[in-house]
Amino acid sequence: MSRPTSSGFPDQLTVFVWRSDAISGTKLPDSAARRAQLEALQTALRSARRVALGREARWSWARLVVFLLPFLIWWLVLASQPFAGLGVLLVGMVAFAWVVRVHLREKAALEFCTRAADRTSEARQRCGGAVVCIRDWRRPVDDEIDAHLSPVLAGERSWPLTDQERDDLDLYNPPVGVFGLLNRTFTPIGARRLRDMLDHPLLSIDAIRRRQGSVRALVDDDRGRIELLAATAVLEHEHKRLRQLVTAIAQTVPLGQRDLLRVAQLWSLISFTLVAAALVGVSTWQAAPFWIGTLVVVAGVNRYLLGSFRLASVLQPWRDTAWPMRGLNEIVQHVSDHGRSDAELGELREACAAVRSVTPRLARWVGWTERGGLVHALMNYTMLYDLHIAQTFVPAAAAARDALLRAIGAVGEYEALLSLACFSAEQPIATFPTLRETVGVDIRDGRHPLIVPTEVVGNDVNLDEQCRMWIITGSNMAGKSTLLRMVSVHVLLGQLGCAVTAQSMRWRPVRLITDLRARDDLAAHESYFLSEVRHLKRLLLPDDAGEAILGIIDEPFRGTNSLDQSAASVAVTRHLATSRHLVLLATHDRVLTELADGQCIRNVHFRENLAPHGMVFDYRLHEGPAVTRNALRVLEQEGYPPTVLAAAHDWLERRGESGEGA
Repeated sequence: MSRPTSSGFPDQLTVFVWRSDAISGTKLPDSAARRAQLEALQTALRSARRVALGREARWSWARLVVFLLPFLIWWLVLASQPFAGLGVLLVGMVAFAWVVRVHLREKAALEFCTRAADRTSEARQRCGGAVVCIRDWRRPVDDEIDAHLSPVLAGERSWPLTDQERDDLDLYNPPVGVFGLLNRTFTPIGARRLRDMLDHPLLSIDAIRRRQGSVRALVDDDRGRIELLAATAVLEHEHKRLRQLVTAIAQTVPLGQRDLLRVAQLWSLISFTLVAAALVGVSTWQAAPFWIGTLVVVAGVNRYLLGSFRLASVLQPWRDTAWPMRGLNEIVQHVSDHGRSDAELGELREACAAVRSVTPRLARWVGWTERGGLVHALMNYTMLYDLHIAQTFVPAAAAARDALLRAIGAVGEYEALLSLACFSAEQPIATFPTLRETVGVDIRDGRHPLIVPTEVVGNDVNLDEQCRMWIITGSNMAGKSTLLRMVSVHVLLGQLGCAVTAQSMRWRPVRLITDLRARDDLAAHESYFLSEVRHLKRLLLPDDAGEAILGIIDEPFRGTNSLDQSAASVAVTRHLATSRHLVLLATHDRVLTELADGQCIRNVHFRENLAPHGMVFDYRLHEGPAVTRNALRVLEQEGYPPTVLAAAHDWLERRGESGEGA
């Protein structure tokens, strides 16, 4: 374990005794290589933590010894020599202050190693694409403090997702969801930044490339990513107090009244001297009435001065903010010293560096605002304690208010980017998708990240200007809905600047509109069918001034009778085929498969095989429309009465004999 640096962290270059291989091209290292690197890191961190624990323990004992030794020397050896004893005590106090400083730095080094080890354990848990939620899957709620935190990375064009897309794609659904799979943030601010990125996928090619550059830089630098996670983890349990800190910074104003401030500072020295003299005079009964009167006058003047500066209201917001302020200082110092400058990361690093000279002072002094009770009141009335505390940090906080709020916002955005990088680094098959100039989505061996890697089956999808629509048919449970969600999630991840779980992907940013789970809304007097009609209308009447739409539809108009469903579905499909948009449409309606021309509209299907123990699915796309169906097989497999099954088969046979399609 190396000696701590001035920022309170261990020397990262010696703590981490391994390095990751550089990543070239778009492919990321496989999970076996990642796991080996993480195991090496875990071993190094365990060793470093043992060393740090020993050093911290030694300095803890040294702190106790240096505190007690001067008193013992004064009592046992120098009791008859008071001036020499006083000198020993003064030297002891200086030595104690130095030992405390070193001990705190060693303690910070130990805590950093512990946090880094915890982050490595989390990475090992997720390495290989395990579908587990490390933090929280729930969608973060807005907070009024967000109004104070202007985003550092803002202003790029994006496409806002609706509740329909969020629900269709399982973005915030238990037990994991896409958000839960990505989320590695420690603060509510970071979680909301990640939520905003997920809810507003980018549309600008340049912005996506910049975001990819940021995420890729964090993926490439395994050591740096773990360090940054360990740094931000210092705020993991400080949610309430971090909110208080943001409020305190936003409300900070200069003390003002400079002339009165100078007079008050001078008077505080006089008042302290008068109180000391009064206490001596009263204790010896010498001119006691005079000294009692002096105490009353001093207390009255000091009370007036405290009220003039409204110090109670100035310092009250800062109380109980010491811990998050110290944590913010650690993060700012670490990011300023060790943060990367690639793409957007450089902007975030600059935002942190802008306050690195201010946060140490705040971290040292904010804790002094938490004094209270009788002793605090006496210190105020004797020496204007609150005035001196406020003067040490309030002017600096007021002058750097906007920069401090910007730095806190930058920390949240750093957390969001780290979340994307962690997901990208931990998947067994992952690649950064390539942007193309023409409309299209081309995914090779795409796998849904919410399916366990050992069970998922990859599929290829290719939509472009020539073939804009796929009509997907197949049996129930064969994989149609999963394919639709896989493509949607891949497009969403690509437009976040994140890696995707595929062998390769090329696409141009699109506006994503889905209709997979229509539901009725009794409160809005909206039936199931009406809800679906309104969702699909977004595809038919879009604002054509923007990017092309990727429409994802599962069984259109399934809320009405079969004839109306077919008629409406055929009309909508023909309309979409003449637009400039891309469409994936899953259906059981064979009428729609007749619209495929092999060029603009293409038929693909999933199939099943009948095995002795039931149906077996390969979950792979095949050319052409489906020619089998399995609904009655599912009923039979689930133990429906034989009479019900016989009646169903009889109806199908008679319907086939009448010449109507099945």
